[in-house]
Amino acid sequence: MLMKGSLIKDQLDNREVTIYIPPSCGACNLTFPLLLVQDGDYLFSSNTELLECSFAQGSLPEMIIAGVKPVNRLNEYTPWPAPALVPERPDFGGEGSEYIRFLTERLLPYLMSNYYADGRREMTGIIGASLGGLLSYYAGAIRPDVFGRIGMLSASLWYRGMMDFMREDAPEAAGRDQRIYMSVGTREGEGKETIQKDMPVLNREAFDLLAKSGLGHDRLRLEVVEGAFHEHSSFVRRFPEAVEWLFGRPAGFLEEAAATWKEK
Repeated sequence: MLMKGSLIKDQLDNREVTIYIPPSCGACNLTFPLLLVQDGDYLFSSNTELLECSFAQGSLPEMIIAGVKPVNRLNEYTPWPAPALVPERPDFGGEGSEYIRFLTERLLPYLMSNYYADGRREMTGIIGASLGGLLSYYAGAIRPDVFGRIGMLSASLWYRGMMDFMREDAPEAAGRDQRIYMSVGTREGEGKETIQKDMPVLNREAFDLLAKSGLGHDRLRLEVVEGAFHEHSSFVRRFPEAVEWLFGRPAGFLEEAAATWKEK
């Protein structure tokens, strides 16, 4: 099956953005749900045919997907400064709030004006893997007015101060009417000598925090992948499932979309 939509390379404020446009975009004069993806297009560029199968089967609405390439990943995907885990690596810059400001104040309006993105919070999601998953949760916490759907693929919850942040934030998260997808592999901590070795345990702990705060199974999911390591290929395999749970029939999204899609 060949991709029926299109991938467009664009630039905004000297950042590369890869935008997936679904088959019906522009043909029916409708706006579409939007998913912002961290680390460029690697999570979705090889998954477009799978997503389009879900479009055709009616289990997922057609949507705009925008992958943002980072300028400095260790700075932009971290919520506050922290020292490096090992001496030979650079410290984490903690510029996440500034990066999220770019997403919400520059990129989102641009996609609404030029690419038929809907822009309402119930139609807008953010997702990433590793530090990108960490950043996605943080974005949903500080801008719940923008992001209604959060995807965390093997989120780097070992980051200094993040679990404390989640413990404080979990009661607020229960009242934000967001949907959150989490996943982690059982072997992600293998071979690590730093706190990264606790990746599976911390993701389970974060899930428990959110669940005990009141997020039910219709708003929160954790997928534990047996035998999966912390690697790109594993993140890519999980991406379609994450998108379908966040925006598709299991989350009741299609019924919402049918009631709320509007003409551009």
